[in-house]
This record gives sequence, C-alpha cells and structure tokens, in this order.
Amino acid sequence: MTLRSVSVVIISRNEGRRLESTVRNVLRTLPADGRELIVVDDGSTDDSFKFLRRLREVHVVRSKGIGVAKARNFGASHANGDVIVFCDAHMKLPPRWHRALIEPLESREVGAVAPGIYSVTHPRRRACRSFRAACSRCGETCSTRRAASIRACGSWEATTTS
Repeated sequence: MTLRSVSVVIISRNEGRRLESTVRNVLRTLPADGRELIVVDDGSTDDSFKFLRRLREVHVVRSKGIGVAKARNFGASHANGDVIVFCDAHMKLPPRWHRALIEPLESREVGAVAPGIYSVTHPRRRACRSFRAACSRCGETCSTRRAASIRACGSWEATTTS
C-alpha cells in the first residue's frame, strides 16, 4: 500500500508562541508534496492564531472549547490525507520524523502508530519498536492513523462546526 498524502492536525487553545513554533516546525520538516496542515482553534482567547493569516497553506477550523479529544476528531473530519497525524501545539519535531510514524502504516494490518511509554516510573523511556527514533525525539502527543482504517469504522465523530 502506498500512502501518498499526510494531514497533520494540530489542536490549540491559548498556546501563544508555542503554536507558531510548532506550525513552522511541521512546515519545515514535512515535505510539501502531499502534505496538509489543519490547525484547530478550540476557543482561544489569546492572539496565538494571528500569524496564521500569513500562512495560506494552513487550514484553520474553529471550535468552542470542546476539549482535546473532540477537537482532534473535528480536525480529522476536515482532513483529506491518506494518513492523519495528531500533534500537540507545543512540539518540536526533528527532520524526517514522519518516516518512522508513517512507514508502519504501509502494512494493511497496521491502522495506528503512536509513541508508547513502557515504564510508569521512567516515563521518558519509550518502547516504540520500528519507530523508536521518532518517539525518543517527538516524545509527547504525536499519534498517527491511516485514514481509511478510521473511515471503515464509521469515521470521525465531528459534533461542531467551523
């Protein structure tokens, strides 16, 4: 299976400069060919989204404080990519981060990939098998799903409007 397009969904609520840093980092580290970047403003009251007016490539959708899980679903409901990557608004991703998260999805038997914490007493230690390098550097919330596997289960629950 060939996965040609990647949608990155970033959820933000009052993330300030961290959001700008994360968006620019994703644009810098993810190849432009086949990428889509969706940023969900989940009721921000600061100016963290102001810079996005200059970035036409970024699609902004707005929700009214629905929470992280629903905001992710809402963002995903706007995604067109073969792969959907959920990313927090305060992440720094290294070059080629996407490869380790997307390559396992080439198998039809894999529907989702995410960093895993294998020790409650040592949460910085990651158990990630084929994507260990990405996890040790991405660390926080950066989960990846094959869009077709989600659609086959009934798609995303999107209960709000943009």
